[in-house]
Amino acid sequence: MARDLTPLFAEIVAVEAELRAALDARLRRECGLPLNRFEVLRVVAQRDGCQVRDIACELSLTTGGTSKLLDRVERAGLCERQPNPADRRSSIVELTETGRRAVTHGSGVIKSELELRLGLLDRRSLVHLSALLGRLAAAGTSAP
Repeated sequence: MARDLTPLFAEIVAVEAELRAALDARLRRECGLPLNRFEVLRVVAQRDGCQVRDIACELSLTTGGTSKLLDRVERAGLCERQPNPADRRSSIVELTETGRRAVTHGSGVIKSELELRLGLLDRRSLVHLSALLGRLAAAGTSAP
């Protein structure tokens, strides 16, 4: 008989939604920055020569949606697009000084909130959970 994995799926989604909501609320309160914009800044900070498609791929967004999100981040003065010397059709996204400060401050807020919410698990449990999630992610990429 097949197992009903629907309740487990619902739990996983609920935990993810609760974590995202808590991180978003805290970032908005302490940094004035919603989580989706922080995630853009984080990707740009980690990649030299970051392009819109890099952000889209990392955040699993469409290129169009990413471009619109990036427009809002740029209007907030957190990043700027520069012409890509290797490809006139694209641009390189760079953080402004304000954006770099936002990444630093926001990273501390994220770390603190995750410690509060996930820190109740001991190190062994966290390693095990990470391994399980990794297995599920790997299985998902090989699924038809």
